[in-house]
Amino acid sequence: MSITVGAITLPAGITVDSVAYPPSSQAVKLLSDLLDAFNTAQAAFNATAPAGTDVLAVNTGLGNEQAIFWPPGQTATSILVRPKVYTLNTFQQSTVTQVYPAIG
Repeated sequence: MSITVGAITLPAGITVDSVAYPPSSQAVKLLSDLLDAFNTAQAAFNATAPAGTDVLAVNTGLGNEQAIFWPPGQTATSILVRPKVYTLNTFQQSTVTQVYPAIG
């Protein structure tokens, strides 16, 4: 289980639809939906970004299917799930500010 949506203190200006994400729902669902939406929009941007533009990428990996007991706390009912892992990569342009001679 994760913390609930109601337990998150959001930054000013960010609101969450309480019908789609009730305060008692798991916050991890909200976070994964945000990452999926960001990934879709960012992939579309990256496809047409001008040369030299800094880009972002959200890599999503799916693990092997496995059976877990659901809901938690019982030992009779199981469901099949696949772990989903997100990795957020940022690429920023950099400049060389110090150059050292190679010795040897």
